[in-house]
Parts: sequence; structure tokens; C-alpha cells
Amino acid sequence: MGSPYTPREDTITVITPEAGREGPLIALAGLVFVAAWVAGLLVAPSSPAATDPVGKIGTYYLAHRRAVMVQTFLIDGVAGAALLVFAAALKGALRRFQGVNTALSDVVLGAGIAAASVSFVQAAVGEVLVNRIAGTRDAVAVRTLFDVMNEADAFKLIALAVLIGATAILALQTRALTRWLGWASALLSPALVIGGLGFVINSSGLTDALFVLLPLLLVWVAVVSVVVWRGDRRSALYITKTTSALLAQEASARPRES
Repeated sequence: MGSPYTPREDTITVITPEAGREGPLIALAGLVFVAAWVAGLLVAPSSPAATDPVGKIGTYYLAHRRAVMVQTFLIDGVAGAALLVFAAALKGALRRFQGVNTALSDVVLGAGIAAASVSFVQAAVGEVLVNRIAGTRDAVAVRTLFDVMNEADAFKLIALAVLIGATAILALQTRALTRWLGWASALLSPALVIGGLGFVINSSGLTDALFVLLPLLLVWVAVVSVVVWRGDRRSALYITKTTSALLAQEASARPRES
């Protein structure tokens, strides 16, 4: 796959010392994010539905206490930290293709910070629910913390949608990423917002959509990581310079002094 940028004939590609450092960083962060999610989904059974009775919710956490603790640590803690690094590295990679106005790349970072912050809150709430509250069988506390964790997912998906949407705009406006990835991002962004409503609205259709959107989100993170790391959007700076050949041509074209 070729780079969306092709230098002009009168330019040379200069790899600066700062260039390229986001590639390995975003690849590592993307890998950790995807691996944490996949591992987290495998270590514990599916969690209760938001509409399940509180007794079933409490029984689930008591029966799978250790597994759920590990799951929460991976999906909300490790994945949240990886997302923070991913957003920072992606912002740096996209920033090179903007002019003076860096608003969109700043939005990418800001949305990543927001999503990671929600994830960290979920990690804390989840660990408290599993470790402290579920054993007390306090129905009100169990339901409250469980609902907080579920509804926080809606806000996290909105933040991720903003991150992906800003990336899509930059990809399509500046060709900072391949064009097909820009269009894919433009489609995924609003879909995540709609899917996030499944955490706050009792709709089987929206809930089913989440089973499709989560794998798509993981694939998006993985693809963006690979594209930036590989060289499609490696951190190379195309700096316009007059080549020595052109200088020589200009010199030869000048009339010689007698």
C-alpha cells in the first residue's frame, strides 16, 4: 500500500530525528488495547444485562469475583491506559499534516483523555463493586454501582466517537491516513454514538448492535496502529527543498559573464 503523499519532483524526503517515534508507540499502545479487551472478555463470563434483577447481578459478582476483578483490571484499567497513549501518539502523527490550526488533532487527544478517564472511573467503581459491595448484598448499592458502570460506557463510546470522527476529518482533508480508512472512520464514528445509547435505553436492537460495534472498534484501533507504524503514515516529514540538480540546472541556464 503506497503512501497517500507523493513528494514533488523538486522535493526530497527528509527524515528528521523527531519523525517516526509515534509509529512504534502507537503500535504498542494499539496492541495492548486490543489484547487487554480480548483477554478481558475471555477471563470471565458475560456480565448481567442492565435490566436483570439486582439479585442476579449480586450473585454473578459473588460467583465470579476473581475473574471479574481481572476482567475489570484489563478492560477498564489496562485498556484505558493504552487508550491514553494511543490518543497521544495519534495526535502527534496527525499533527504533522495540519497547518497552523491544530484544533482537530487537539480534539483527538482531548477525546482520548476523556475516554480514558471514564475507563479509569469504571475500573475503580468495578473493583469496589466486586470487592466491597457485592458481598454485603445491599441491593441499592449494588444496583447503583452497576448502573454507573453501564451508563459510563455510553459516555466512553461518545468520547471514542469524537476521537474517531476527528481522525476521519483529518484523514479526508489532509490525507494524513489512507482515504479508505478515513471513510471507514467517518462511518464508525456516528455508529458508536448510536450504539452507546444501548447502555441507557432499553432496546434489544441497540444492545445487539454493540456486539458488532465492539469488534469494529478493536479492528479500527489495530488498523490505525498498523497504518501509522508501517509507513503509510509513518512519521516522515516531506520538506520542500530545491535539489542540487535543480540548482545546477539554474546555474547552467544563466548567461555566462564575459
